[in-house]
Amino acid sequence: WLGLVTSVPALALLNYAFADGSHGPNGWATPYVIVCLVLGVIFLGLTIYVQGWVSAQPLMPLRIFKPKYMVRLFIALFLFYGVNSIFLFHTSLYIGNVLHASPILAAAWYTPLFLGGLFLALIGGLVLHLLSNQILLIISSLGFFFSVLLFAIMPVDSGQSSSTLYWMYIFPAMCCATLGIDLSFNVTNVFLTTALPKRDQAVVGGVTNCLIYIGSSFCLGSSDLLISSVQKMRGSSLSLAQQYRLGFWLGVGLAGVSLMLTVTMRLGSASAELTADEKEELRQIAEDEKLEAAKTKLTDDREAMLVSKDKLDR
Repeated sequence: WLGLVTSVPALALLNYAFADGSHGPNGWATPYVIVCLVLGVIFLGLTIYVQGWVSAQPLMPLRIFKPKYMVRLFIALFLFYGVNSIFLFHTSLYIGNVLHASPILAAAWYTPLFLGGLFLALIGGLVLHLLSNQILLIISSLGFFFSVLLFAIMPVDSGQSSSTLYWMYIFPAMCCATLGIDLSFNVTNVFLTTALPKRDQAVVGGVTNCLIYIGSSFCLGSSDLLISSVQKMRGSSLSLAQQYRLGFWLGVGLAGVSLMLTVTMRLGSASAELTADEKEELRQIAEDEKLEAAKTKLTDDREAMLVSKDKLDR
């Protein structure tokens, strides 16, 4: 209960401060924005303290962060889901308000997301063991990177037709986006089910689901903050295309950071790797065998000493 009481206000207050900070009457100097930000930081500190040193059964036990690369993976997932939300949100607005595509045409343009996800789901089990998880995560990061980059550099004012822009920019971006989200989901599931014991997998699954919404809300709030800040610095309003491009460029930066994180992770492959429970069981068996061997050796040494003593007595 203490973890719930401290974590929920922390996330809500920080998220609100980031999302509304640039829209207050005095921007970030608005009193209620400052209060929300300060209270959010305080509650976040309390959450860390409660989870680490107070709760007997914490919502997020510190042991789930101990496996190698786990913290980096969580940060990368946070950025992945944030970039994915920026992509979905801004592309829908960009296609409707800048390219002026009809709803039916816009739905057709998003078809590669569905078909690509279906294709990756069908063949994923056939290729996951052939490539290392690190390579798959790098491909996923590149997918997120190019999905937003293609929209950021799309020349909407070049006079090219919507059909040309679609095949040159939108269609490849949709394919890259489905590579990003589907590969990261599969690799994450494989890694979490092998790196952690069963008792912690439900907790980590909950944390991963929370990262979807936390990453989405914070990154979308950050994109809105970036757009508002640039408009205030320039002293004039940006066009819709310019506002959406800023959001896409933020996504490019976040995807670049996630790419640098995935390059440093050596996660192995999904080729029937032992789970954490199986590794612990084997370790326990090995320790028991060592203990039994030590007892046997001690018994043999005692018997040998007794035999030697009898010989000396005679």
